[in-house]
Amino acid sequence: MSIKASAVRFPIDAENIIRAETEGALTAAGNTAGRDLGLLSAYWNEGDLAMPEQVAFVLFVTDLDTDDGDEEYTVEVQVASDDAFSDAVSVLSAEITSTGNKTILVSRDQVLDALDGAGHIRLRVTPAGTTPSITFWAILSPIVGR
Repeated sequence: MSIKASAVRFPIDAENIIRAETEGALTAAGNTAGRDLGLLSAYWNEGDLAMPEQVAFVLFVTDLDTDDGDEEYTVEVQVASDDAFSDAVSVLSAEITSTGNKTILVSRDQVLDALDGAGHIRLRVTPAGTTPSITFWAILSPIVGR
C-alpha cells in the first residue's frame, strides 16, 4: 500500500489572504498587505527567520485589461525590515499576462539575500500602458503537498 501526496499545495485561509476579492480593480501601482516573517532577535539566533524554507504568493487574476495591446502588469515581491516598508527591496518580479492563477515561489535564502534583517514581505503590483486594469486577490501561503 502506498500513500499519495496531497494535491493541495496552498491552503487558503483567511489568515493567508493579503489582498481580498472585494478590493476591486487596480489601475495604478499598489501594494498588498504585508506579513511578518518572524524575524528572531535572541542573541543566539538574531537575524534568523522563522519563515518556512519556501513560501508561495498565489494571485487569482479574474480580469485583465489588454484591449489596447500595450498594457503590462509587473508584480514584485518586496521585503523590508519594518511593517511600514520604509526600506523596501525587491526580491524578484514576474509579469502577469493572462487571467487565472499565477504562483510566485520565494525561498528564505532569496529573502535574506535581498535584505539582511528582512522581517516583512508583500507584493507590489504595477500596471502600465494605455488603460491598465487588473482585478485579483492574493494569498501568501506555506507550500504543502507535492
